[in-house]
This record gives sequence, structure tokens and C-alpha cells, in this order.
Amino acid sequence: MKQVSKLIGAILILVIQQSLFAQHANSVTISEIMFRPSESNSEFIELYNLSSTDSVDLKNWKIKYHTSNADLFDSTFTNKKLPPHKYAVIFEGDYDLINGIYSPILSDSALLIKIDNNSFGSSGMSNSSDRMIYLIDSNDIVIDSIKYTADNPSGISDEKIFLEGTNDESNWGNSTALNGTPGFKNSISPFDFDARVDSVTINPSSPFAFEGINAFVCITNAGLNPIDSIFVSCYDDVNVNNYFYDDTLLYHSLIEHLDTNKTEIVKLSFTFKLSGNKNIKVFITSGKDENNLNDTTKLSFFVRPKPNSEKDIVINEIMYLPEGDEPEWIELYNTTNDSINLKDWKFKDRTSHTIVSPDSLFIAPKDYLVISSDSIAPFYSYEFNYFIKNIPSLNNSGDEIVLLDSLGKTIDSLSYSDDWGNKKGYSLERKDVNGETNSKNNWANSIALEGATPGKYNSISPLDYDLHLIEFTTSQKYGTENSDFITTCTIRNRGLLNASNSELQIYCDYNHDSTFAFDELIYDYPIPSLASNEEIELTQFLNNLPLGQYRLKAHIQFANDQFPENNDAFLNINIVKIEFNPGDLLINEIMYAPVSPEPEWFEIYNSANNEININRFL
Repeated sequence: MKQVSKLIGAILILVIQQSLFAQHANSVTISEIMFRPSESNSEFIELYNLSSTDSVDLKNWKIKYHTSNADLFDSTFTNKKLPPHKYAVIFEGDYDLINGIYSPILSDSALLIKIDNNSFGSSGMSNSSDRMIYLIDSNDIVIDSIKYTADNPSGISDEKIFLEGTNDESNWGNSTALNGTPGFKNSISPFDFDARVDSVTINPSSPFAFEGINAFVCITNAGLNPIDSIFVSCYDDVNVNNYFYDDTLLYHSLIEHLDTNKTEIVKLSFTFKLSGNKNIKVFITSGKDENNLNDTTKLSFFVRPKPNSEKDIVINEIMYLPEGDEPEWIELYNTTNDSINLKDWKFKDRTSHTIVSPDSLFIAPKDYLVISSDSIAPFYSYEFNYFIKNIPSLNNSGDEIVLLDSLGKTIDSLSYSDDWGNKKGYSLERKDVNGETNSKNNWANSIALEGATPGKYNSISPLDYDLHLIEFTTSQKYGTENSDFITTCTIRNRGLLNASNSELQIYCDYNHDSTFAFDELIYDYPIPSLASNEEIELTQFLNNLPLGQYRLKAHIQFANDQFPENNDAFLNINIVKIEFNPGDLLINEIMYAPVSPEPEWFEIYNSANNEININRFL
């Protein structure tokens, strides 16, 4: 009885083991077939263990191709246990596992096995005919079989979509990855978590610079599970090199939750300041996303130059009657808050026209640009932006200047005549950039000391704070020793606001070096507060001036003054020594009707107590 019991127990254990083995073996499925590789000796068949708990021993398993004899797994590969939810890749016997084409992409977790000969079947798998493939276990039981469809280009494998599904033709398709996906998830299989960028479009499709652009990004949850927190970022691929930095980020957004098989359109808004060809790239990121191959998309488009409006650029100052070797020039002013490209803009007058620049030439917001046929820098004491370009000749008797943008649209035009301010060596300045260009009242000759203000605020334009020293005069032909020398300063507040806390200072150039140093200050007096356009006349009594000829400088010291060029005036004086007083010499007698031959004469009487030398008297 004991022997019978032992026999029955052994049989029962064997049955249980075979049952368990059969159950585990059936968890292995053919998941990918590379029958048309891009290189020779590189065919493979991929297997996948569907079990989540048990490994499967592939020892003595075989692959049978079509009607050929089965190919046994190479016995030299001692480890043939396929772990749960892992892949095994079966190669031809002559495939180079070290240097073969799949070496860069093979997963480290994949089980790699070769068959015991150099080709599947008698001469390899067919590239042109559909064929059956059988997976056979060590007991010669067919575990899985599939008929592949031979319609693939070179390097594209057949992949199973749902690994737990059947081998119907509808559950197989061509790989989307060159050289397939040996040892890792199939390219056409859905991921548990897979956010996908489907497309990006923009509106307007052909935007202008500085115009608002809306990019609409279509994002789909292609995975089997919902995804939370999908970050969407749009970058400007400035150098078209796929390198992106924080300063090239155009916009970013967040999708908080996206259900399976649902699509959401995300709007990203941005602008481009510069025109030209643009390349944007959209990225999505999510902590659970298992497929990074579909996380990006890009779009190329052209941004047109911003359409210009009238008076975006104005003709602000012209030098049509220069003195000496100074060339004629035109000053432009950008009235907008944006940089404007003057590429392909034009000047024209009544007889000719010229292109400002065939290349990009930007004028910054609220900035000036002087255009001349030659350098004008040597004629002024400060630096400014200028561009050398032939301009139409500006007639002294009057002319027309028209500024056109790259589309031929008139942006500003000036028609002047010689009665507007025909003063040689002085420019014609615009008073108000927002005023009418062709109004004579909006133009006048410059009052700047250098005769013009190229590249800076015009001397005749109103400012918030601008005290102007109009005149510095005297009624005396000369001054005398130990007597007051009387001068008068006329000051006007040309600013738009009240001017207070200013001083009038007068210097005497004692050493004749024209520097007017601090120790040459002879007069300092506060100027009363002046309202806008108010004018005042101040009289100065200057005493203790030494004998001789000197140059005086009157100066307005005003910290808030925005145009200090009109704060100075100069006066030449002569201080002499008087040797007698008025009344010391008297005309005492005259002979105006003498009898010939007596001449006419007059008599002078010295009423003083001292001798007077009249040798130099007239």
C-alpha cells in the first residue's frame, strides 16, 4: 500500500507540474517580427511574457518558419528564463550581438537568444510573401502562431498592438520606429500613460511683427489611463538647433487632467518683435508619460514686418542750408514704443528718390536717426546715431521730402519753403512731433548754440523745464574804475511747467582763458519763480571790476532744466580809468562866423584845480 501511495503521489505531482508549466508557457506570445531588416543577418522574432508573477523557461523551445523545419534555440545560451512582463529577442545565429544594428536600442532587461543556425527556416524569412511563424515549447506544443503580412519597407517590423489580444490581422501593424522596437514596448502599442501632441496651428496664419499670435496645440491622451498635470511649453527655436533656454520660452500652460482617448486644445499666446522666418517647437511633459517620442511638434512660418502707420516715423529736423563743408542731412524720429526696421524704406523729393537701406536698419523707440551722404560727426560736439546714405539734394529755395515705408506707403512728408527759416548754418527744426508736418508754425530755425540738434531733442520744442537766457546786454559803452557796471539779463520760461529754485550767475574771464572758473564768479542772484511763458528782466550792478577788456558770461543754474544749451549768454566789456570828472572841462567860447582870413575856433576852460592832459581828446 505504501508503494502504491508513493506512485499515486508521484503521478499527481507530475500532473500538477505539467499543468503549471502549460499555464506558464501559454503566457508567452509572439510580439514582433523583423522579416525585412535594413542590414543582412539581422532578422529577429520578439516574445513577451504576459504573466505578472511567473517566469517561463524557454529551454529547448523552437521557432518554426512556414513549412521549414523548426529552429531550436541555441543551447549555448544557458539562461533562457523569461521573467514576467519582459521581452525575449530571438536572433539569427550569425547576428553580432555586440556590433549589430540593434545594439544601441536593445533594452538591458531583454532576454537575448540566438537560434542554432544562421537563418529562420531554410534561407530566412520572405520579404514578399505572407508567411506563418510558430512558437513551439519543449514538449512540441504550439504556444503561439502568427501569419505576418509582407508589405513592409526595409527596417520596419510587424508589431502586435495589444499583447494580451489575439493574433488577428487587426491586432498587428507596421512599426513606426526604424529598426523596430526589439526588447521594449512596441511603437504601435498603447501605453498606460501616453500624452501625445497631435498638431499645432497658429492664428493668424501669417502674422505681423508685434501682432498677437494664438497657437492652438491639439493634445490627446493616447494611453490606457487618465493623466494629471500635463505641462505645455512653446519655445522659439531661434537657431533651428533644437536647443532651448528660458529666454526663448514664448508661453507655457497646464492641463490639470485629461481622460483616456480625450483631446484638449490648448491656446498659447505670444508675439514676435522681429519679422522673418520663425520656428516654434511645442513640448509636453508629464511625470507619468511613458512615451516621449510623441511629446513634441514644431511649426515654421513667416512673420511679416509690422504695418506702419502715418507718423510712426516723422521728419524731425533738416539741414538744407549748411555752412562750410557740412553735408545736408535729415533727422528722423520714432514716435512709437517699438523698434522699426527701415529696410527698403525710401526718401523722395520732387525730382528723385533713394532707398534708405537695403539691409535691416532699426530705429529704437522714441529715438532719433540722422541720415546724411557723409559723416556729420565732426561738426558737432556730442555723439549721436547717424547713417551715411545718399539723400535727395535739399533745395535752399524750398523742396519736398517724402518718407515711404517698404510697402510704398507714405509715412511722413514735408514741403518747406525758404521763408520758413532760411538761416545759413542753422537747421530747420520741428517744434512738435505730434503736430502737423506741413505747417509753417510747426517749424523754425534751431536756437541751439551749435546751430542744430542732430540726434537729440530739438531746441525749439517745448519741454517741461526750460529756462532761456534770451539777452545779456548793457547800455554803457564802457565802465569806470570803482564804479558799478550795469547789465541786464532777459529770461523766459519756455517750459510747460513753473520753474523755481534757479539762480543767475555771472562770471568774468579775468585771465582770458575762456573757461569761466568758479573763482571767477562775480555775481550770484536767485531768479524768481516763473510760470510757463513768463518773461523777466533782471538788472545787475557789477562792482570792483579791474581795468581792462573782459568777457562776461551770464549763466542760469537750474537743476531741472532739460535744455541747458540756452542757459548761457556773453558780453564783452571795457573798464577804463577816468582822470577827470564831468564839468572839469568847459566849452567857454566859440567863433563860428569869423571874418576872413580868421579861422573858426572854440575855447576850452579848465575849472578843476589840477592840470588836465587833452592830448588824446577828439
